[in-house]
Amino acid sequence: MATMHFDKTPYQRDLFGVPEEEIKNKFKGWEKNARYDVSMTVIVQIDTTNVSEAEYSVAPNITFLSSNQAIVNIYKTFSFTGSLTEFQDWYAKQETSLQYYVEDLLNRLNSARRQSGLTGSWYINYSLDDRTIIVHEVPE
Repeated sequence: MATMHFDKTPYQRDLFGVPEEEIKNKFKGWEKNARYDVSMTVIVQIDTTNVSEAEYSVAPNITFLSSNQAIVNIYKTFSFTGSLTEFQDWYAKQETSLQYYVEDLLNRLNSARRQSGLTGSWYINYSLDDRTIIVHEVPE
């Protein structure tokens, strides 16, 4: 299990499966051959706007949402063409790769923060994470 968040399971989800009810725009025979377009957003956040230069060097795309929040928006899109079973296998590898990337980013941001002598920690804001999967017919 991983600690990435999506609407159906707010605190953890199985990396090795995409529930069929999350797949949008289904058509007859979509399970046998289709193009799957996926977009995923993961938000890494800290509850302060006091961010060090070392943190900026790790994540130059740090954005300030308000007077007390800094975020890094990680947005990934990809497409796959094949059967639902092939997509499930391929998708698990994509999500695992994203999980490793997010965990590495968190470790590097928190390390830079500690070295700068600042308090607080970066974390994944599970309530803002999102995933959309749309299926399309493949022209023959």
